[in-house]
Amino acid sequence: MTDPAPRKRARDEEVVGILVKVILDEGTVSSQKRLAQLVNRQLKKRGMHVTGERIRVLAVKSGLVGVTIRARVDGATPEMERCPVCRSRLKRTANRTLTGATAQTGYKCSKCPWWTGRELRIPMHYVFQARVGRTEKGQVTFGPLREK
Repeated sequence: MTDPAPRKRARDEEVVGILVKVILDEGTVSSQKRLAQLVNRQLKKRGMHVTGERIRVLAVKSGLVGVTIRARVDGATPEMERCPVCRSRLKRTANRTLTGATAQTGYKCSKCPWWTGRELRIPMHYVFQARVGRTEKGQVTFGPLREK
């Protein structure tokens, strides 16, 4: 029995490049699973594969792709250090009480739009859209595109 050829691990830069290309071609991708299918279709040509979770984390951390998150509420919020969406550090959110003390009200991610209050918000669905555009020459730009 022959062993299959070892898969190469795709570099983050390669995945982000393909991710941006896919998002610019598709416009908006309505789920993490669909985005993973589109990105892996391109990576398969190079003999590589990445998980949907890794694609989501790289999309958020790159800043080139916008993410909209739908979440469900499930019980009280436990102590948390990392964002469940992008694995970045969380910031505590607090309010000041009438007596002048502060009370923790939840967490907010420093990289993505995820947040939670006293009730834990569990991410359930992601929608991805481009934060960049293409110029007439095909170059990627962060600024608004000029209309002719």
